[in-house]
Amino acid sequence: MSLCLVLFSIMEEEPKDVIVLGAIRSGAKKFDKIASVTKIKPDELNKILEKLEERGLISVNEKKGFFGPKIEITTTEKGSREIDERIHELQEEWGQMVTLYKSGDKKKLKEYMDEKRSFFPTMMYFGIIDMMMFSMMPYGYDKTRSERRCKDCNKLLYVFEVGEFCIECSRKQAKT
Repeated sequence: MSLCLVLFSIMEEEPKDVIVLGAIRSGAKKFDKIASVTKIKPDELNKILEKLEERGLISVNEKKGFFGPKIEITTTEKGSREIDERIHELQEEWGQMVTLYKSGDKKKLKEYMDEKRSFFPTMMYFGIIDMMMFSMMPYGYDKTRSERRCKDCNKLLYVFEVGEFCIECSRKQAKT
């Protein structure tokens, strides 16, 4: 289980839409595959797909298969443009964080990262964040909630570890 998949459990609606759209554009064309890649529950995924279809961002096509009809989901041109725009916006946000980091103004960087906290899972999913640089930024452990600890190993949680468990313990649980 990857780091960004651990984060999906409590993300807001809009980032989930973007991640689902990104998964489809990356080649997940069947409902089960999209659910597997995004780790979104089937009922919720169905609602997200319906919204994306209503907005004209995906198309749902029924094809004849060897064992009967099969449903294939693809992004529309409008959906691909939406993903490209979102990725560009996220790259700009990350660029701003890097600029603040390089300027040495830790206070401004911390404030900016606090404002943009909800973007981290989506940035990670699309590979925008440089994890080496992110780990050196003065955000590290979540100072505002310093008592947040992993329920399994009691380690202090990083800000991007948004659940109740650290990444390592989440991976262990996923395997069982």
